[in-house]
Amino acid sequence: MAMVLPLRVSLCTHVKLYKTGWRIQVKILHLWKQYATTSGETIEMIFSDVEGNKIHRSIRKQDVKRYERYLNVGAWKFIQNFTVAHATGHYCTTPNPYKLAFIKETFVLPSANLGDGNYLMLASYKQIHDGKVNESILHDIIGQFIAVGPMEEVDTQNKKQKKLEIELRDGSDDQIGCILWGPMAADMLTAAEGAGEETLICLLRWAKVREFQEVKSVSNAYSSSVMLTNPPYPEITSFAKRLVSRQQSLSC
Repeated sequence: MAMVLPLRVSLCTHVKLYKTGWRIQVKILHLWKQYATTSGETIEMIFSDVEGNKIHRSIRKQDVKRYERYLNVGAWKFIQNFTVAHATGHYCTTPNPYKLAFIKETFVLPSANLGDGNYLMLASYKQIHDGKVNESILHDIIGQFIAVGPMEEVDTQNKKQKKLEIELRDGSDDQIGCILWGPMAADMLTAAEGAGEETLICLLRWAKVREFQEVKSVSNAYSSSVMLTNPPYPEITSFAKRLVSRQQSLSC
């Protein structure tokens, strides 16, 4: 009997249409459940390979229970046999033009831990203000919290939503407005009120870049986005050191 060799591992940027026999080794960066009237409940995820290339994938309602126990944020997995389709929608979670979908032949297998990297895709405030970021893709934003407006309740899509506007500053003293919606608005207000004299550094992952009346700002994309305050990430530690260095240079 001929030996059946395992599929070769591909990077996320190498998967293409019209083939299901793919095998990737990826870290699950983000996972959330989403509901749409047309498709029902799905599980949405963002994967990254070891080189930081990302890709989005969806699990259909009928397959959710089959796979969800194998999927947890931060874990590395082998994903084998899946379909590849064009990434569509007004905002894409990754720059990859494709997304993955599980099929009945898909396998999710354990993998060795290839690293604890966060695989951020940071957009600088200058790039945003200069119009040099792709606004159809969600980006990661780091900033020092410096101001907060009042909590508002506004009508959107026939229901009331909490809305909070905050101001963020980067290490070069550039500033940008950030609009938070829903539970994230309430969580941010609680963090801001509890910070006291502590420096509050925010990391908004998978944020929308938007423009209103020729002013650029960033916003959460509801379930697709994650807001973290002072997370123990190397990128946050580096950012905090830059803030201290800048303050020291200004005081000299």
